[in-house]
Amino acid sequence: PRWRRLAKPEPDIRMRDLETLLRGFAMLVSGSSYAPPMVRFLNTFSGESKKFSEEEIHYFEQLFDSFMNRCKDLPQNAFGARSGRFSTSMYEAIFAAVCEEAYSHKTLEVKLIVASKLNQLKSDQQFIKASQSQTTNTENVALRLQRARQILLN
Repeated sequence: PRWRRLAKPEPDIRMRDLETLLRGFAMLVSGSSYAPPMVRFLNTFSGESKKFSEEEIHYFEQLFDSFMNRCKDLPQNAFGARSGRFSTSMYEAIFAAVCEEAYSHKTLEVKLIVASKLNQLKSDQQFIKASQSQTTNTENVALRLQRARQILLN
């Protein structure tokens, strides 16, 4: 329910909502080595994730739960682009940025998402440009992750 409140209330028949979650984790774990096409990147990450231990899977579940707890006070359109539609690019950059330190230390201490900084990210011209065209281009993916870190964590 917490995820559905921020994403789409109904599951997508093409499973795009699940792909969005996959993209968030793929960017968190392997974003520094991202190379297009996105489909191959996600397929590679999915293949690697099949080797995750039960302990690792449990950790990722808890990490996502901690992230969702950090989102509980955010507005319903927190991951919405200027158009108001849910933005996978926005979500994956925010998720990776605020979970990065927790993941690197294998803790559940997800960084707080401050609404004013989230709004600053949404209006950041570099972030917007990297989110509007050629969104799976290596430079645009890296720029989105970088801007999310810079704005949300400083």
